Amino acid sequence: MLGLLTTYRREDLGRALERAVRYRAFSWSAVERILAAQACPRSGWETLQAEAQEQLDEILRQPSVSARSTAEYQSLLEETAIHDETDEDDDTSA
Repeated sequence: MLGLLTTYRREDLGRALERAVRYRAFSWSAVERILAAQACPRSGWETLQAEAQEQLDEILRQPSVSARSTAEYQSLLEETAIHDETDEDDDTSA
């Protein structure tokens, strides 16, 4: 049933499920028929927006990343400086 949320709005699905319960039409196809008759499918932009929102929500639920000390990056700067000096030596010998 949740797969229908990719095509239809949550409110439309809720109304279709209420109608299906009222008429004791519990099958997937019955709910699809109700939606097809009474609801308007989402536009392409609405579908993309909903998918993007789901992805953003998932990213925001992940634990936050703590800031590192700048001292942790010092060794990278030293490696870069050594690499740059080696490149300069190669350029002057040519």
